[in-house]
Amino acid sequence: MADRTVTHTARNTHGDIVAIGNPQSDWHQRRVEWAISDIVAHRHEYFVSGNSGPIRIGIVNDSDGPYLRTFPDSTGENNLDELPVLDLRPWEVAFDHAEILAVHAALVPHGTLGQVLLLGGNEHDPANADNPLGFFNTRVYDVATNQIIAVNSPNSDVFCCDHAFLPDGRLIVGGGSSGWNPPEHHENAHENAQDHWSGATHTAICTTPDCSSYPAATCSWHHLIMSSVASTIQPPG
Repeated sequence: MADRTVTHTARNTHGDIVAIGNPQSDWHQRRVEWAISDIVAHRHEYFVSGNSGPIRIGIVNDSDGPYLRTFPDSTGENNLDELPVLDLRPWEVAFDHAEILAVHAALVPHGTLGQVLLLGGNEHDPANADNPLGFFNTRVYDVATNQIIAVNSPNSDVFCCDHAFLPDGRLIVGGGSSGWNPPEHHENAHENAQDHWSGATHTAICTTPDCSSYPAATCSWHHLIMSSVASTIQPPG
């Protein structure tokens, strides 16, 4: 857990605080919903500077939903209201660590604000590729709760796979890697087509990707084809 000092706030047209921030810090800004999720998950604590030291920012729940204010607050006012205006940036880091190297990502229509299915496969790590359990690296990012959720994976290495949506909204994942070729096959692999990957024909459909039941979340994978072939990328001509 890291302590973050808040020096600025951003407000909407109604005067409600929508983001807190510190332009002199590496995190710069945090939308209120994500700051609340940070506090609830014990990822970060937020403070404002007071005359007698840091003043903790906490969560208050009322009929309009949760909001942030300082604790303790002897004046009865929210000290965040006294901070200067934050110049919001268009992009913000939602989560500091996704737990896996997400080689593939797909936005799936689940959860209250949507979820992102993250697939890593062997994570471009030969140790994972050679380990029968090393390529089980799948996570779900839930936008509403700002949580990374560990879920089960397809039972094949989906590194360098492809994926597309079926008409009913389910995600189909096809292909991947069947092994890690010798190091010399990886040299300049993206500039010059050569047999740097051993391909695979595994295909699976994520049948129940809704992980809103965090932390007891699962993804059911229906595997269509389990035969693997050693296909390679050949030089042109």
